[in-house]
Amino acid sequence: MANKKQVLIVTGGNPVREALIRQQVAVSMFVIVADGGIKNFMKIEDIEPDMIVGDFDSAPLAEWEERFSEIPKVTFPKEKDYTDTELAILEALKQPAEQVCILGATGSRLDHTLANMMLLRRIERAGKTGVILDDHNEIRQIVAGTTKVNRGNWSFMSLIPISERLCVTLKGFKYPLDRAVIDQASTVTISNELVEDEGEIQLHEGMAFLIGSRD
Repeated sequence: MANKKQVLIVTGGNPVREALIRQQVAVSMFVIVADGGIKNFMKIEDIEPDMIVGDFDSAPLAEWEERFSEIPKVTFPKEKDYTDTELAILEALKQPAEQVCILGATGSRLDHTLANMMLLRRIERAGKTGVILDDHNEIRQIVAGTTKVNRGNWSFMSLIPISERLCVTLKGFKYPLDRAVIDQASTVTISNELVEDEGEIQLHEGMAFLIGSRD
């Protein structure tokens, strides 16, 4: 376990495939479930989380309490200031891990999806790396500096400005850029593709979401 540098959070958005849960549990030192995310574990008999967090309005205790009775629980009132996902992140940041990976953070509730994406900033402010994964996307938040990216399984890579503007250089991409200034209200950096095994993103100014996608 000592070489595992990731905390995994499974939250209550879209259901998460068992294969993806198993893949990420295998590389995680600590696993936290946020409320409705517990439903993803109900059919997986040999994997249990290390902690369960939430107000349990999405996954009533009666449905799963017997099986997970020995798992530590951090319970909050339903009328609270933060989402279950943010509360899980606060617990994750207490662990000595370099990365926080979140599954189940995307779904039909666009308000929750966007809020979860913005929570990547909270993780970055804590000096750690945050990533949201689902079956079609990998979402990270990057700030000024150099980021190396691998082609991997992603068909497309997009940069979505969070700050008012970006100044960006792209190397190894089908559509390279050299200190291009990109306005926040622009789609110039959507659906780019890596033409080399490794690409480089230099943000000279600004902050953005980096999204790897497959159709």
